[in-house]
Amino acid sequence: MKRTNRLGRVNAVRLRASVILGALLLGGVATFVEPSSVPAQERPGRGGRPGGEGGPGRGFERGGRPGRGENPGAPGQNAPGQPGAPGQNAPGQPGAPGQNAPGQPGAPGQNAPGQPGKAGGENQKKQPERAVPLDQALEKAESTKPMRLNQQQFTTRDGWRLVANYYKGAGNADATPVLLLHGRDGKKEEFDELAKKLAEQGCAVIVPDLRGCGESTSLAVNDMSRGRRGGGMPRQTERKMAQFNNDDLRALIEYDKEVWFNFLLYLHNKELLNVKKTIVVGSELGAALAATWARDDWNGKGDAAQNVVGVALLSPDASNDEGKFNALTALDAYRKKAKGKSSGFVVFVGQMTEDKFEDAKKIQKKIGGKADEELPPQEKTIPIVALKTEKQGVELLKIQSFGVSDTLIQFVANRMGALPKKRQKWEAIEAE
Repeated sequence: MKRTNRLGRVNAVRLRASVILGALLLGGVATFVEPSSVPAQERPGRGGRPGGEGGPGRGFERGGRPGRGENPGAPGQNAPGQPGAPGQNAPGQPGAPGQNAPGQPGAPGQNAPGQPGKAGGENQKKQPERAVPLDQALEKAESTKPMRLNQQQFTTRDGWRLVANYYKGAGNADATPVLLLHGRDGKKEEFDELAKKLAEQGCAVIVPDLRGCGESTSLAVNDMSRGRRGGGMPRQTERKMAQFNNDDLRALIEYDKEVWFNFLLYLHNKELLNVKKTIVVGSELGAALAATWARDDWNGKGDAAQNVVGVALLSPDASNDEGKFNALTALDAYRKKAKGKSSGFVVFVGQMTEDKFEDAKKIQKKIGGKADEELPPQEKTIPIVALKTEKQGVELLKIQSFGVSDTLIQFVANRMGALPKKRQKWEAIEAE
């Protein structure tokens, strides 16, 4: 009986996705009701090594500061006839400098007289993370398990070290690449379930932490405040997206896109995906970013450009408020460039939040309402999947009864079936 019920629920979700897609193909608004209940040490530092004869003592490695005592002599020097300390030497023998008995660690952070040592582990500096070389990492990538990417290649031109999860999917030259972009102050883990489902369908999935979010908070800056010895040398600092201004957002648009689209091209030439079939999915701020990256991709020229064939938006913003970063203008420009079979759209929104629902309808009216008259409805209208909930963005993915993840997967499949044959064929691309 339990198995029968489980199969019934699975079939219900599949049926829901099919119903939604039917509405999408008619270019309308699919509406579903939210159910009342939703299933929803640091290693201690090593003991200091006592100083040798006449020299200053040293603290534990990379953490303690050297003693600044001016008196020579280090722990372990004793008058003849006295047992050495520490380390207890035989009576009558002078203590060997700094020698301890086997098995006895030196006192933490012990320095020559004049400066007390710091406790072990207290001041130890964090070692920079060493990343596995990219080619070596890709060899170990798995189809449906995320591989964390943090190599030097993912450093932007303005010094941000970006981090992402990569799912190999089918891992062949026919694989569809899908880029998932979270919202403001979000993180890549918000897409874990959707990314795994897409990878199970063979898609190559890249889920970055946008700069200032998740693990992508490290920025290299030139430090001119450390005098002659350190001036002008880069140092690592941390910044959060909450501190960003409009200039920071413009840098995010340009430089983060450059990193991830270059990576898609790199994987394409290794025959791990077909970059000419790229889908971009964005949530809230990520929706505006997805539309903008799609527009910029189609404004480019040559084989390395015009790769985005589908854009899916979760709760996009269409406001024209001053300083507001929105999806409306960018999506309109993208539609005009990548018209016909080379583009596809879908918008998901919680319609119980009035301003979000109005934004979704603005996008549909402006971009889907006046496309080329000779095109069929599904090619000229942006479908809206309106869900009866106040939740927005990635929160819509968590309501399993709405089947948003399954509908997104079906959207990707439909886009692949609608593409011109020249986009189905893999060819090596020379980066410009």
